[in-house]
Parts: sequence; C-alpha cells; structure tokens
Amino acid sequence: MFIGMMAGNEGFDGIHFESYELTHSLSLIAFCLIIFSGGVETNIQDLKENLWRGVCLSTISIIHNTTLVGLFTYYLNKI
Repeated sequence: MFIGMMAGNEGFDGIHFESYELTHSLSLIAFCLIIFSGGVETNIQDLKENLWRGVCLSTISIIHNTTLVGLFTYYLNKI
C-alpha cells in the first residue's frame, strides 16, 4: 500500500491508475501466489489439530452475521 501511495496517480513505467484491467490481473496473480504459498507451507498435522476449532468458529460467525443482517433488515424495512 505504501508503494502505491508513493507512486501516486502517475504510476510506475506505464502502469497508470487508469489501467484497471492490468491492476486487476496483477492483484489476481498476487492473490493466487499467496494462497498457493499458504497451501504449500501448511503442516497437515497442524491442520488436523485445529480443524474442529476452525469449523466451529466459522459456523458461529456465519450464524452471528446472518442474524445481525436479518435483524437490521427487519427493523429497517418494518416487515
């Protein structure tokens, strides 16, 4: 983010702020590399030990967020 702020609107060597498709492509490639690296470096034993905790936490957070959005929508629209 710092590099982007320092580059400003002019950008680096032909990568201008208006290059939305190029920016999207570069960010998609970076995202894929980060996900791939995380998958390669993950220890299977650590994954097995923390699987139940992760599943419970994600399920609880989905239920919590869905409830909050539902209540907000209900009271906003007076259904």
